[in-house]
Amino acid sequence: MSLNPDVQADTPAMRQYRTFKEQYPDYVLLFRMGDFYETFYEDAKIASRTLGLTLTSRSKGPNAVPLAGIPYHALDNYLGRLIQAGYRVALCEQIEDPKEAKGVVKRDVVRLITPGTLTDETLLEQREGNYLAAIFSVGRKPQNCDSPSVGLAWVELSSGAFWAMLAPAQTALDELVRINPAEVIYPEGSEYDQPKWRDHAKQVIGCAFSSRAPWAFDKNSSVQTLHNHFHTATLAGFGFDEWDESVSAAGAIIEYLNETQKTAMGHICELRRFERRDYMAIDGNTLRCLEVLRTLRTNSRQGSLLACIDRTKTGMGARLLERWLTFPLVCYSSIIARQDAVEFFISRRKSLDALRELLGDCAQIDRITTNIAMARVRPREFVALGQSLALLPRVAEYLDEDADKLELLTRLRPAIENLDEPLALIETAIDPDCPNVVRDGGVIRNGFNEELDRLRAIDRDGQSWLAEYQQQESQRTGIPLKVGYNKVFGYYIEITHTHRDKVPPEYHRKQTLKNAERYITDELKHYEAEVLTASERAKEIEQQLYEQVRVSLLPWIEKLQRAAESLATLDVLSSLAQVALERGYIRPEITQDNVLNIVGGKHPVVAELLREQFVPNDVKMGNVKDRLLIITGPNMAGKSTYIRQAALLTLMAQTGCYIPAESAIIGIADRLFTRVGAADELARGLSTFMLEMVETANILNNATQRSLVILDEVGRGTSTCDGLSLAWAICEYIALNIKCRTLFATHYHELTELEDLIDGVKNLNIAVREWKGDVIFLHKIIPGGTDRSYGVHVAKLAGVPKDVINRAQAILPQMQAQLADVLDMPDLADKARAAAAQMNLFADPAARIAGEIRHADLDNMTPIQAYELLRKLKDELS
Repeated sequence: MSLNPDVQADTPAMRQYRTFKEQYPDYVLLFRMGDFYETFYEDAKIASRTLGLTLTSRSKGPNAVPLAGIPYHALDNYLGRLIQAGYRVALCEQIEDPKEAKGVVKRDVVRLITPGTLTDETLLEQREGNYLAAIFSVGRKPQNCDSPSVGLAWVELSSGAFWAMLAPAQTALDELVRINPAEVIYPEGSEYDQPKWRDHAKQVIGCAFSSRAPWAFDKNSSVQTLHNHFHTATLAGFGFDEWDESVSAAGAIIEYLNETQKTAMGHICELRRFERRDYMAIDGNTLRCLEVLRTLRTNSRQGSLLACIDRTKTGMGARLLERWLTFPLVCYSSIIARQDAVEFFISRRKSLDALRELLGDCAQIDRITTNIAMARVRPREFVALGQSLALLPRVAEYLDEDADKLELLTRLRPAIENLDEPLALIETAIDPDCPNVVRDGGVIRNGFNEELDRLRAIDRDGQSWLAEYQQQESQRTGIPLKVGYNKVFGYYIEITHTHRDKVPPEYHRKQTLKNAERYITDELKHYEAEVLTASERAKEIEQQLYEQVRVSLLPWIEKLQRAAESLATLDVLSSLAQVALERGYIRPEITQDNVLNIVGGKHPVVAELLREQFVPNDVKMGNVKDRLLIITGPNMAGKSTYIRQAALLTLMAQTGCYIPAESAIIGIADRLFTRVGAADELARGLSTFMLEMVETANILNNATQRSLVILDEVGRGTSTCDGLSLAWAICEYIALNIKCRTLFATHYHELTELEDLIDGVKNLNIAVREWKGDVIFLHKIIPGGTDRSYGVHVAKLAGVPKDVINRAQAILPQMQAQLADVLDMPDLADKARAAAAQMNLFADPAARIAGEIRHADLDNMTPIQAYELLRKLKDELS
């Protein structure tokens, strides 16, 4: 972008603009000029194109400067649209009153807005987190670990929550998918700065990426940054006894926030160590395939597991529920603690309803607290905070003596108590009917400050004071005088010439009229000075008092954050109880045995869509005889739904949820793996089959005996022989080497032979009924395998032409027999040939001959070929 000035455009303000633009070349610079934020040059074209603004120009001629402006009062709307379009914004404000400026008004960039650093409520989704993450690695391998370590840190600036985690390099991207950041920072020139990695990460996560100078991640620099921020001499109090890569990532985040926010961030009170071993490992592919947070087809929350079970009343609770679902627990006692809390609320239905009603009236305490700390709080946020704090004693009442017996609920109550002091300050200081902008006045409550009340009274009751003053002076002097006002002379006392001799000496003559004289007194002059400036002075005092109130609340920041966290936890637990009551969910029995026994289980999302039409199914696995279930049956019959529901019910159980089933015993899984679907990733240069094999390799290399694996149609992306042989070998490897709980849905019914060959393999199939040539899917899982895939019948249901269906039915048995011969499966080959013979026996020869004639290419046949075809058809009729 060229910023070379021409003579006309080279004003002091434009020189000032260019100075700031040179400092922030990668940002759209919003330059405050009076009532507008102006953009110039290329930024103006971006603003015009993105925001639909009229593109004008500053000065004329060939060197005209493109210009587009935003009204200052509409900043939030336009700012959000720029961020959503992928731009970063530098906000340059006037830091000097233009009336007092000598020359160009002083300005400064007061804030840099990026996707991961949003705090304004108007720019944030109420029910979704907005995280800034950092990634860093030096290739160091910790003891007893074959993989290099990667440091990850992430912060939600709008709430102050801050975590750091050490992870193996190969899982870094999966962890980022779970964190779901809006922006990721990384060291410039590192492996994460390579286009291949960054482009793939963008595609998988869908967030913005920003490079930072390597020194920001330097060990000494990052540690010192954290010490300075937390005002500590060590990080041991946060659980970081020694440096690792996650500390560098955390330090880089604070450095980035210092640069972009340009304000105190006292609400980031602590850095929490996030231990991966405390949570079930879930890769990004599994989250997508199971549609935990978003659907595959539309990439929307609607239709996901999260949307299905989310009954939270607050944005704080909604964001916490999302974190719980993406990080299920593996600690037995922690899962039981959540279940006990949910059961507590289920057993108190009336109390649950009342508690949820109270929670519904609670504001976003965590985000309001952040705005208080960062001096961005708005008056109505203060009001909302006060109203929420007033509800806390009533919320605490529902955590009665019985709740004290539950560890999880016992920890929640103290955090929502003893907040009377900030509540009293807000209720005393802030007018509940205030506007949302301090500069408009009317924010501070009457009675809070005497001087403010007096100025308001002067501004409001000026005419009353003048009437009283007129009456008072008339009585005192005995003169029928009149008090008036004009713009030229201000306030005056008018006395007719008749009473001129009675005028007191303290009256100072100001103007002579034809029939009267006008006077001024010191008292009236003083009042005039006050009344003409009362409104402006009142607003100035209000702004000072407002800031005093904000500063007075700063010592309460950490306590308010704890209250928000407790309310969010109560919201999630009561939400899970509400869902369980609404839908008749049951409490699964959690065990550390390697089992998965579910009676009458349902897919939580599909069951809600189908209601009574959904067919429940059982899952029984984990013993020596049924560790690996091979599910065969026709497409569209429910194989994929069945294996997905087993995975989702396990995930829900380890989150602490009740589940849709009649009963369940669920052994804790350390990892959840899926290989479902065949979404192409051609942009990555991966074919469907290559992606399938990459994901399968990840499972075979990383699954443990305590993992839960679901595989759907593995091998279908290549030739039949290749696919079947791979599917067979994969099943063998899992059953003989990994020995984990696995559900393998397949259209290769040849795999059912494995039940007789390998211990731990068990066959299941989808029940079907054939009637008058049609197939009815019963969607019921029953023991045993099937030797038919019913693919031809599915094709018929899909509307494939009848001739194609008949031809497919004719050649299917021969194809099956040939495949069995290739795979050296004589028993299967014999069965297929018998089926072929039977089909030939009962087939209508006339229909078959008619089909051959219909498909004969007579135009390209020689007479001899036509004669041979006729002879063949005649022989068949014989």
